[in-house]
Amino acid sequence: NASGELLAACAGTAVLVANALGEPKGKPPVLCRGPGVPEAEGGAGTCPRLSRLAWCPSKDHAMLLAAATSHGGVLLFDASVADGAFPRRCMPLLLQEIVPPSASPGPQLD
Repeated sequence: NASGELLAACAGTAVLVANALGEPKGKPPVLCRGPGVPEAEGGAGTCPRLSRLAWCPSKDHAMLLAAATSHGGVLLFDASVADGAFPRRCMPLLLQEIVPPSASPGPQLD
């Protein structure tokens, strides 16, 4: 992230966020996942598949990250807002599907 304190890895349906210097005792990493239920054995289930992530470049919002879905959507997470489970779980603040503008049909050629 912008402060250099956190690392994140994106794979399958989740983003795992951990302290770059190792977790303090008793503080597990954060698992960020979109809405839905994952399948056993690593299947996607109803969770969106994530393809890449980006941290917010502002140090004022260093805990915010965006993850792109394989269907063109974006999930926005605040890694500072997580439950007390192991690993801590973080739900998206926003799920936005990005729909490309419809292409206007060109002239028909005969």
